[in-house]
Amino acid sequence: MNKQKRLGIVAAATVVFGIFSKWLVGVPYMAWGYFDKIFVASFLLWCFYAAALYIAAKLETDKKLNFLKIAVQALVFGILAAFVKMGIDAGIEQCAKKMNNMLYVTMLMECGIIVFGSLMMLFLYVYVGKNHGIRGRGFNKLTGILIGIVALYAGVMGYYLYQVKHWISKFSHIEMVQDIGIAQGVNNLSTKYAIESNLIGMIVYVTFFITFWSLLQFANQKE
Repeated sequence: MNKQKRLGIVAAATVVFGIFSKWLVGVPYMAWGYFDKIFVASFLLWCFYAAALYIAAKLETDKKLNFLKIAVQALVFGILAAFVKMGIDAGIEQCAKKMNNMLYVTMLMECGIIVFGSLMMLFLYVYVGKNHGIRGRGFNKLTGILIGIVALYAGVMGYYLYQVKHWISKFSHIEMVQDIGIAQGVNNLSTKYAIESNLIGMIVYVTFFITFWSLLQFANQKE
């Protein structure tokens, strides 16, 4: 299967993963100890996405295209990847408990998504796709796009953090804010902005993953 078709599989799976994540759970994150519908949906979403990436990587090396075998392997890989992500989220959960600002918590969760997804893609590219090296045509351009995506995300989240600081400082003297406390006020306002930022976060990691896979897939072509 050629590179464009494999990229098409990854792009389609990434968009589906992003849309359903935003629709069903907001952020595909498995909060340790809360085995509810959101936890189950997040687990299944990661199973699906990891399995789809495995299939895209495997089709590059499996010339006989034994779809049943590939599907079973993809399912096993997807389940294992979801369990690994669950363990990572447990660690994030411990860090999140120490934070009063939900924007920081959201950033931590979304950065965890990007880092885990990128490492999973790199693993599949090297060990399943049996590729080596990511230098060559398009490397600088695609790397620049990735940096731009990260910079855009940092800028947006920085704006939201500024808004929290600005409005809390402006209304800290109001009796209602004093009654609930500054810390609770920060928590309430940052929660509002964190929910608003979920769409931006989804667009960022969807765009990042598609670009990162493109980097891995095309950047090893010879000039």
